Amino acid sequence: GYTREELLTMNLSDIIPGFVRDKWNSHWHRLRQRKSEHVETRHRKKNGDVIPVEVTTHLLDYAGLGLEIAYVVDITERKMVEEERLQAEYIVSSSTDVMGLLDKNYVFLAANQAAFNTTGKSREESIGHTAWEVLGKEFFEETMKPYADICLSGQSVNFQHWMQTPEAGKRYLDVHFSPFIVNKCVEGVVVNSRDITEHQNLVEELQN
Repeated sequence: GYTREELLTMNLSDIIPGFVRDKWNSHWHRLRQRKSEHVETRHRKKNGDVIPVEVTTHLLDYAGLGLEIAYVVDITERKMVEEERLQAEYIVSSSTDVMGLLDKNYVFLAANQAAFNTTGKSREESIGHTAWEVLGKEFFEETMKPYADICLSGQSVNFQHWMQTPEAGKRYLDVHFSPFIVNKCVEGVVVNSRDITEHQNLVEELQN
């Protein structure tokens, strides 16, 4: 928000919050060695707001005088997107519901910790592997694939099934498959599964 005339009367301490001369001297020393440097820092705007910025600097030799040219980019929006992504990842990873993403070849592209706990497979044993490798060929062919194929045709699917898990034994799961759409094309299956064993056991007790 500063004018050119205003900037020419200012120094770095006016723009960089907490500016420390020693850090600037260290930066200048590194720049002389490397000829360029790339950092993320914060700058103060004319209205007092402090924003995150990306600064790329280059050393220029002008008539024997060392000059620094700096290109500054406001990365406020990028940081907001990154923060939202981290929050979303935390929510997904903290959920007790099984969440995952399969591509059109039934390969796991992503999954949360609850999914790893349910299958007994680690992240390394799951991501990049097919559903039949992770869940077993019989379970995949008989239980999962018919619904996944419907989902890949563009329809959301909801079904329930029993599943033998390594840690909790036999569990009854309520499963939702939703199409993963990119540029109006179905590119995979979004999986969300919730353990409803206690509810199912109660239903069966009441029926008997």
